[in-house]
Amino acid sequence: MGTRRALNLIQGANMALSFADDSGNDRVTVTVALGSLPSHTHTESQVTDLVSDLAARPTKGLGWTASRAAIINSSGELEGAVGNDGDVVLRNGGTVAKTADATASTVVSRDGSAGASFGYVAANNLWAYLESHFQSVECGAFQTVGGAFENMAKYSEDFSVATWDKNGGSCSVTANSTTAPDGNTTADTVTASTSTPIIQQQIAGLVSGGQYTFYVWAKVASGTKQVSIAIVDNAYAGYLAGPTSISLTTSWQRFKITGTLAGGQTGLWIVVRQYAGNGDNWTSGGIYFWGACLQQGNDPKKGYARTWGYQASPVAAGVACGPMLVVAKDSSESPFRVAGPGSNLSDHTLLQVTSGGELIIAGSTGNGYRLAEVMGATNPSGWSGVIKVKTPGGTTAGYILLYSNP
Repeated sequence: MGTRRALNLIQGANMALSFADDSGNDRVTVTVALGSLPSHTHTESQVTDLVSDLAARPTKGLGWTASRAAIINSSGELEGAVGNDGDVVLRNGGTVAKTADATASTVVSRDGSAGASFGYVAANNLWAYLESHFQSVECGAFQTVGGAFENMAKYSEDFSVATWDKNGGSCSVTANSTTAPDGNTTADTVTASTSTPIIQQQIAGLVSGGQYTFYVWAKVASGTKQVSIAIVDNAYAGYLAGPTSISLTTSWQRFKITGTLAGGQTGLWIVVRQYAGNGDNWTSGGIYFWGACLQQGNDPKKGYARTWGYQASPVAAGVACGPMLVVAKDSSESPFRVAGPGSNLSDHTLLQVTSGGELIIAGSTGNGYRLAEVMGATNPSGWSGVIKVKTPGGTTAGYILLYSNP
């Protein structure tokens, strides 16, 4: 009986089962009858469309090799874009995709000079990248990301300041006068005021006996110019490297020179000058400079930390950057927030600027504070104002009195 129940359960709408007992032979005879099947037809156009769809699918083979990437063109059609194994970001800017000309450490390419100069992940930050964060970020030249970068030269993109010595007025500087290699108008014009123009900077705080490389981007508006670059000892008594003549053209080039400090010396000068002994011809007119940098070693990174009134020494983690605009996506989002495991707040906030411009600071104990607004003080007399203090949640906790004449 158990077998009969099982067979009854599996019979379908188009299948009938019948059973007959044969008691003499201790068995059951099962008869299976198939019902009629519904008709099913395909039109010729359906078959043709299926063949076309299969032919257009993205498969490996002609048009879909390992070096191609799938893109949707301006007509909404799927096609294979030509690339190579170095491509990381492809853009349909024409008949073929943009080639990034990338290296193994490149993750982002911006369409500028067909190169991938504008975004890197350093190989020594591989594990940080795999864990969805970076150990360090340097927003320097070409928006470089990853690895420890430095710049011991001050005012890397402003040669007009007094920190860049002009050797008694031998030259003058017009700041932000032309487009720099990174596309911003931050390159300066250095114009000869005498027949021997010199622009230079003294740098301290270096490693005794260390090897350092000075480099700078330079070009001219038209024609060519011969100038020299050099590294001079801290006493300005002798050259540590150069002077080496360089040829400036109308295209930006990065020129570099490497020198080694003597034992016990921790300072030097970086110099760009007219040097008659090399046959230089920068005796008049202007040349363009951008991105001065001094890095330790003889193999400096092309990316560097932008500097203003400070020197940026190597760091294993952190941020070294130029002017930065932080923008929130809407009026309710915080545009800037720093979090860390040392915070005593539930959301791990260390520092935060709210959408309304209030500043939240985590405290070592308690619940932190929110500095909300500066208000006038009418009582007690003699106090110039108060700062309203809130809890991180926004509840007013009290006021800090400001006294104008302590």
